[in-house]
Amino acid sequence: MRKLSEVLKVENLDAGYGALKVLSDINLVIKERQAVVIIGSNGSGKTTLLHTITGLIRPYRGRIIYKGEEITHLPPHKKATKGIAFSRGTVFDSLTVSENLDIGTYLSRNVKKTTPTNVFELFPVLRSRLNQKAGSLSGGERVMLSIAKALVSNPDLLILDEPSAGLMPKVTLTLIDLFEKLKNEQKLSFLMAEQNVRMIKGFADYIYVLSHGRTVYSGGAQEILADEQMLRKAYLGI
Repeated sequence: MRKLSEVLKVENLDAGYGALKVLSDINLVIKERQAVVIIGSNGSGKTTLLHTITGLIRPYRGRIIYKGEEITHLPPHKKATKGIAFSRGTVFDSLTVSENLDIGTYLSRNVKKTTPTNVFELFPVLRSRLNQKAGSLSGGERVMLSIAKALVSNPDLLILDEPSAGLMPKVTLTLIDLFEKLKNEQKLSFLMAEQNVRMIKGFADYIYVLSHGRTVYSGGAQEILADEQMLRKAYLGI
């Protein structure tokens, strides 16, 4: 069996906001077709880590390596053109669904695996909303549009910040099925910050647990999820 190659590697990463240090000595690896999930209580540093990897925050020290190339200090748009997409659940409310998707295509690479046409196959509801303002969509539809906007840039790594937040359980299950399809059929890798245990159980391959900006546990998803005491610490901070 062929050994899966590393898509993303984070080494000894420190980051924060000005004089406020949030992350300390973070190490993380994502392999191809792997779903890595970061969990931890509020304020543990999950979103800061995603923002640092995607270039929204400059790290104090450490390295970020994507497919063997160091990209630590590249700006977000440069990282996007290399195949990293970030979905934060946000859309441009004043623009139509079609215009939001057009923005995603600006960062597309030459050879596309995902086009607006097959995005509609993944999210059929968006086809019927093409000329509708994004601000008028339901919560679930907005999340779908945010993910679709990321997918049309043709990523190899999709980074998501709590995609199930505020969604009904039925929509969460739909997202799990979609992510599994993208991982298996399009060989997409995932890095996700998430609090929803249903989403984590249904999708994660490997889990990192953050507490006060440090990795306190890491391991296979089944191993981590079976440790109830550790999960209480991760979610409640106790």
